[in-house]
Formats: sequence, structure tokens, C-alpha cells
Amino acid sequence: MNFTQREFLRDSDIGESMSPGFITTGLVLLIPVFLLLLSWLALRMSQLADSRDLREFCRAQISRAQWQAGQQIEELLALNWQVRSLKAERKRAEAALRTATESANPAAIAAATAWLAGVKQRQIAARIKQEVILAAGQGTLTTARMDVSGRVHSSTLAHRSLYRLSVEGPPVAAQGLAVKAVPPLDSYPEYELEKSFTEKQALELNWQMKFTLNSEGVMKWFPPSYQIEDGCGATLTREGGRFKVKFHQARFFWNM
Repeated sequence: MNFTQREFLRDSDIGESMSPGFITTGLVLLIPVFLLLLSWLALRMSQLADSRDLREFCRAQISRAQWQAGQQIEELLALNWQVRSLKAERKRAEAALRTATESANPAAIAAATAWLAGVKQRQIAARIKQEVILAAGQGTLTTARMDVSGRVHSSTLAHRSLYRLSVEGPPVAAQGLAVKAVPPLDSYPEYELEKSFTEKQALELNWQMKFTLNSEGVMKWFPPSYQIEDGCGATLTREGGRFKVKFHQARFFWNM
């Protein structure tokens, strides 16, 4: 067999190996791989969309909560003038009662006693207003935590058929307004902002989702596990005598 014949046979073998049937078979074999890849990408895009929506929900919740907290702090601080005024008035009423008692004047004693009783009642009413505002502030911030925590645990239910899911955080812990009573042990105190108010008023919500692949079926070819860490945060700042919501930089981490 001469060189031309050998070259012709070699070219014929290549032509047969690259026939339409061979190409079609190869493409058919690659279809499952492409489908797996598309499924994987679709799952990832869905989870990224879930994470974005959850972060936006978190920001909306804590923004509203902090705005309400700012209004509540304003109401609490506005009561300080009334607390001071009532304390001064109580001193005057007590002095009037002492003078009336020393003079043994029944009418003066009755008037001073009634005056003092009225002042005490108004002090109690002011204190109740303070307590109601403090409780409402704690309820506002704690409810935001609860709402975001519930959304975190429910937003990933759609993926549980593919992955087993474990979720950590955000903790549902009570959080109050960053204010303090002055004097701290006074029965009828005034309130002022805590030192480092912006840091103490911050509402930080972080969570971690760990996905572990179910080993059944063709999905076993997906990565066995990964985790998503996400969260949001906001606080209050006081500018020009008004409270404003300030967001913290969003955190997002995807560990494949």
C-alpha cells in the first residue's frame, strides 16, 4: 500500500468518526450535563433573589422601627419639663402644708393637703406616660426582630426539597430604647440619651443559612453543602434636634 492509499484510509476513518451520527450522540450525552448546570444556576439565582428580597425586607422593617423609636424618644424627652415642673410644684405644696400645719389653720391645711394630693396624682400620671413610652419602644424594636426572624425562617422553605436547611439567627431578644433615668433611683426621674447613644440604639440583625444537599437522585452531583451569611442594621443619629435613621453597610457572604 502506497502513501496515497494510507492517507486516504486515514482521512476516511476521521470522516467516519466525525459523522453526523457521532456528533448527535455526543450532544445527546451532554444534554443531562447542561440540564444539571442550568438547574444549578437557576437554584443559585433564586437563592440570590431570596437573599436580596430578605435584606430589603429587613431594611424596611428596621427603618420603620427606628423611625418609630425616634418619635417615642422625642415624646419621652418632652415629658422632662413636666417632671421638673411637678417636682418644683410639689416642693411648694409641701412647704405650704408645713406652714398651714404650724399655724393650725384648718382651712389652710385642707387647701394645702388637696394641692399636694393633686400634684402627686399628676406625678403618677406623668410616670405612667414614661413607662408606657418605654414599653412601646421596646415593643417596636423587639417586634422588628421577630418579623425579620420569621421571614428568614420562612423564605427558604422552597429549597428544602433539594437541600436540608439549618438557620441560625437573628435572635429574638428584647431591646429597649437607648435612654437612661436621671437620677437612676428617683421615683419620678427625667430621661436622657445614653452615652454612645448611636451605638447602643443600633438594631443589628444577622443570620446564617446552611444548606446540606439531599444525597438522593441525580442532585447528588451538586455541591454537598454551602452557607449564606446575611444581615442588615440601622441606628438613630440626632441632627439639629431631630432623630434620623442611619443604615449600616449591608453584610453578605456566600461560602460555597
